[in-house]
Amino acid sequence: LNEIIERNTIVSNRIKETSDYIEVSLSTKEDDRNVGVEIPWKVQFDNIMTVSNYSRIMSNIGKEWGVSYLPRIINDDGKFLLGDLLDEGKGIRSEIRIKDDNIMIYPVTRNDLGSNLRFYDMITSNLDIHAEVI
Repeated sequence: LNEIIERNTIVSNRIKETSDYIEVSLSTKEDDRNVGVEIPWKVQFDNIMTVSNYSRIMSNIGKEWGVSYLPRIINDDGKFLLGDLLDEGKGIRSEIRIKDDNIMIYPVTRNDLGSNLRFYDMITSNLDIHAEVI
């Protein structure tokens, strides 16, 4: 139990240090509006697969984790994937980008540590047990 707590503390601290979602006010003479700025957190894979394999696995396991997965772009060369993850319980949406040996998770609506930890657990449980937040 202590190992799990220690690992989750390290992972959550790293996510907090590296990612954020902030709204920046942009004002022009005609208009005032807020624009979201997404600062991603990153997971480095130890096990490299093609992105189509990552996409297939995520499609199959998402419902078990309370996560909807929607792939948007998968490059023909199999080295880049762009998609969305939705934490169905909290309504938190993140954009993911997988390229070669890493995945970047961009908080699209707001940053939520619980959702981020669930996404990380989903990655380590199903894609790569040795994946690390960097």
